[in-house]
Amino acid sequence: MIELSKDAICCVFDAHARPDERAEDFERFSALGHFINTARPGKVVLGGDWWDFPSLSIYDGSRAVGGAGSNKRHSGKTILNDLRAGEDALKATLEAMRAENRRHIRARHRDRCYEPEIHFLGGNHEDRLNKIPTHIPELDGMLDSGIVDEFLHGQGIQTHRFLDNLQLSGINFRHYFESGVRGRAVPITQALNKLGRSAVWGHTHTFGHDTRVAADGQRMHAVCAGCFKPPRRCSEQEWSGIVVLNNPRDGDLDLLQISTNSLLRNYRLDTQKAA
Repeated sequence: MIELSKDAICCVFDAHARPDERAEDFERFSALGHFINTARPGKVVLGGDWWDFPSLSIYDGSRAVGGAGSNKRHSGKTILNDLRAGEDALKATLEAMRAENRRHIRARHRDRCYEPEIHFLGGNHEDRLNKIPTHIPELDGMLDSGIVDEFLHGQGIQTHRFLDNLQLSGINFRHYFESGVRGRAVPITQALNKLGRSAVWGHTHTFGHDTRVAADGQRMHAVCAGCFKPPRRCSEQEWSGIVVLNNPRDGDLDLLQISTNSLLRNYRLDTQKAA
């Protein structure tokens, strides 16, 4: 078992939950929940693109976000199914904690209940919802990322808009930090020079870590946190897993990198039952 500090921050970026998830791929969400419930970090950051929203892919021709339409890859995809996919994935993650809390409450041990502070950072895939009124004005005020926020608030999760900054323990979090005139995600090799502060982001699905000491003597870290897609859906350049920032303080941290395969081996539901 990994020993975490009470203020540790568990970071999960780019899960890309989809309606066509295989059963064995969906298991990563319950495994994540069991890990969080066992390790008990003080905070959890869900770093955006938890929902994939393939129905709103401009590359697949979705007219709702400005696509050309008439693309076979877009056939049969619906916003409703996409919404449910992300909701089901999050419920599976949270259920491990809630089931344990229910047992504590029945045994009159409320003091043993575990309720971490959870933050959700909007990603560019959730932001697809905000583009719909531009192309279908009749839906203005009816369909945007607020529908995701409403669900998250109902789960007790704090939400932050796409590219808004969240700071915890002197560490900055966004779905990604922009760089250059085209606003692309900052490369890990340039992050500390450009940002001048500790930062954690996702978006690129790759893993990277850089650290150095600032002029004031404070250590800074830049962490590109990979993704939480099923490993079989990852390219050779992508890394699937989560990162934990242990002992975070004033921008410094001890970095733990845990692959999705490791989570599945040690925390999937059948493993928990066997234990």
